[in-house]
Amino acid sequence: MKQALRRLSILSIVLTDVGGCLSGDLPELAPVTGKVTLDGKPIKTGLISFVPDPARGTDGTPGIGNIDENGTYRITTLEADGAQVGFHKVRAYVLAGGVPAIPERYLDPETSGLTFEVKAGQDNVFDVELKGR
Repeated sequence: MKQALRRLSILSIVLTDVGGCLSGDLPELAPVTGKVTLDGKPIKTGLISFVPDPARGTDGTPGIGNIDENGTYRITTLEADGAQVGFHKVRAYVLAGGVPAIPERYLDPETSGLTFEVKAGQDNVFDVELKGR
């Protein structure tokens, strides 16, 4: 049951991020990779999402990356690998036993305090360093 709830929660995050973002024009994308840590220790599972920031001129499809057992991620969008070039608010989504395993502020791109500018023509590396409660 807990695993089913976790999958449903992750699906709702993905659908929230990508809902209504499909269009005929493909945005310019650039590779984004990095590592997610909590108090210096790698996160072993979860999602990271890059949400375009329209207030800073970036509008379009969010990018999402699965966090692997080493804490690393690679962002992809519905269109292809990479995140849209421009400014993003970043959020992390990590559960343990069906509850958030990180401070709740990181679950929302508006309160996470995490931002990143994806630049064209380069490999973008963004190590996400989360701080505990």
